Amino acid sequence: MLGILNRIRGATEVPTGLSWAKRSKSAAERRSVLARHWLTGWVMLTALMTDGCLLGDAPAYEESVRLGPFVNDAEAEPPLYAIAKPLPAETIQFRIQYRYQAKTADERLVAALHLDLNGSGSADDVRFPPFDPFPNGPGFDVVQEYTAPWTVTDEVTPGCHSLTLVLTYEANMDFVRALPFDESQAAFTTWWINVDDGAGGGSIDDCPGGI
Repeated sequence: MLGILNRIRGATEVPTGLSWAKRSKSAAERRSVLARHWLTGWVMLTALMTDGCLLGDAPAYEESVRLGPFVNDAEAEPPLYAIAKPLPAETIQFRIQYRYQAKTADERLVAALHLDLNGSGSADDVRFPPFDPFPNGPGFDVVQEYTAPWTVTDEVTPGCHSLTLVLTYEANMDFVRALPFDESQAAFTTWWINVDDGAGGGSIDDCPGGI
């Protein structure tokens, strides 16, 4: 009977300060362990996210497409709808307004002037007039002006001819054919002339067509 009473007393015994301290210490240790596990997991997750976002391969961006030179045909001189009527040995000034986009500050444009350029890419005469790359400063938003002189030589027969100005980047010009490797990076402007031998003029109907 005494043993039973002692067990009951122990079960219902009010905890002392020392027993509460032990219990509180155990709970604190458990919380500390949980906190350390939580912190370790967070650090590992952050490292994985950092590796994926900052240390992984950089996304690939496509290079912007460069525009070829743009010629404003409405401002061409002589007007493209008219037929110039030069005399032998006369010099005509062919003038255009254009814009272009250079990749570097020293990237130049070049021009070639073709007489009777045909669909096969051959011409009766080709000339490379001098070219100033930045007459009004660089930039695609800057309107540039260019004048290509062309003189009627003895080799030019009287009658109707086409004159085609090819404008492109220097690296894109095939100087053997005086034509661009990539036509999308070039501008073509065509005038019609009726070389007068002194016997009279002519009309657009006299021109057989060209490009």
